[in-house]
Amino acid sequence: MKTISFSLVLLLVIALCGSFLFPVSSSAKSDPVGGTPITTISSMSTMSLMTVAPASLYATVVGTQVTIQWSQSIGQAELMIEDATGQVVVDDMVNTTSTSNYTVDMSGFDSGTYTVILQSNTNQLTTTFTLN
Repeated sequence: MKTISFSLVLLLVIALCGSFLFPVSSSAKSDPVGGTPITTISSMSTMSLMTVAPASLYATVVGTQVTIQWSQSIGQAELMIEDATGQVVVDDMVNTTSTSNYTVDMSGFDSGTYTVILQSNTNQLTTTFTLN
């Protein structure tokens, strides 16, 4: 007695019942697979994945001059400096695309630790500095 392998039987069943298992609407008789032909493509879009390092914010103090630098643009942003109590002592708008730093004279301010916040619609960067 001869045996028939399972894969051969499965292939035979798929071949005989293929039209029932995988129905395709036949709108074009000249199409060998019975599908709808593509006649035009109006536009195609592509998508790329880019890895971007997170932006960083730095403050450098030289005497009473504090220079705040950022590592990459976050667009139009609000730059605030808060004292140790959380009171905003500097509040300005900066375009981080056209410049990469901001300098402020802190000669009229008390010694202590200050927090810098650079905030756009989508990003917020913070750093601290100490004024002696």
